[in-house]
Amino acid sequence: MATKTNVLDGGAVISGTLRVQNQTVHPVLVSAPTTLVGFTAGGMSVYIQDISTSGWSGSAPGPSPPMGTLLTFAVWIESADLVDHGHEFVYISGAGDDDIERDFTYSIDGRRIWRTESASPGSGRVNSPVYATEVTETDAWQDEPPVSWTITLGSLTWSGAAGTPPPPPEGAANSGLSLHIDQHKGNAGVVYAQIKNLKWDDADVNLSRYHYPAPKPATGIYLDGKVGGFDVECVTNSSLARSVGYGLPFIVDFSDFSVRQRSGVLIGDARIDGGFTASAHVPSSLTWSTDP
Repeated sequence: MATKTNVLDGGAVISGTLRVQNQTVHPVLVSAPTTLVGFTAGGMSVYIQDISTSGWSGSAPGPSPPMGTLLTFAVWIESADLVDHGHEFVYISGAGDDDIERDFTYSIDGRRIWRTESASPGSGRVNSPVYATEVTETDAWQDEPPVSWTITLGSLTWSGAAGTPPPPPEGAANSGLSLHIDQHKGNAGVVYAQIKNLKWDDADVNLSRYHYPAPKPATGIYLDGKVGGFDVECVTNSSLARSVGYGLPFIVDFSDFSVRQRSGVLIGDARIDGGFTASAHVPSSLTWSTDP
């Protein structure tokens, strides 16, 4: 009989840092080199965006730049229905304050492991499988409404809950994440933005093998992959955008696997054989033995 196991997605905690920097390096300061850097998970987003020329279309209060402001940035949390759920403004007046950095965290639950059982008994045992090889168990994540979440971005916090589907859409159980960069202009050799310290359930999101495009272009946006995100470089005088998607991480941990006698005494080292593949994305797998 198929059963639902008592395994819940207990928060799916994702954390990281958004940063824009060197925003006064480009000589034309009508607008900033970086238009937007953002992160999305569960249909909810956090952003740092230049609104110097576009203005602010979110909820009140609006910006009030002091004298001497060169650039105005908005920092905010947004739901899937494009409503802001907390915002602040940052005013840049020169090279001494042209960096903005905000840590963010996502805690999203609302899923449960669902186990599906199927049987393929041998001849004469149509309704009564006898051997373990005749029964297959398959586990998969299933949405378990209501979905609840808490999102922080710097000093901003938004918590909520929603059914499936919520009317209108706000949040959803998380199955992946997206990183966004929108660059307006840039000079060679300057890092304008970063997404860094990115972790999913305390495991690093490792993009160190990825550099887009490769090789590094003479013009356009270049994403320099790192452990925990990427650096953004750009050589252009026209607007360009890039997005990076990342699916559910596969975290391998056999630390609790053991074979014991009936008395509970540990028999010794155990070998697990099942077609596993070592990957730089799972550092512990690089130490797995290949001996029989």
